Amino acid sequence: MIQRKDVQFRADGAVQLRGWLFLPDGPGPHPAITMAHGYAAAKEHGLEPFARAFAESGFVVLVHDHRGFGASDGRPRQDVDPWRQIADWRRATSFLESLPEV
Repeated sequence: MIQRKDVQFRADGAVQLRGWLFLPDGPGPHPAITMAHGYAAAKEHGLEPFARAFAESGFVVLVHDHRGFGASDGRPRQDVDPWRQIADWRRATSFLESLPEV
């Protein structure tokens, strides 16, 4: 059975990014995938079925909300800054790599 956990991790500027971590069955470590919407949607907008499908195939999956969107911190809200999102995605990748399941 796939397990979904709420997670958070720090990004630049003391911003907390929040998301879901999907863990596959079986002992790790497992390969991993990080997911978020293109620019301006929240994790609840249709990513869970894809994350679950990847986890059922043996991947650890991190789905996060971009800064200023969904459950993540950040002001102004709903401000699309692609360069900031790329920097934050690097933090998401580092967070994912630090997990013992990966």
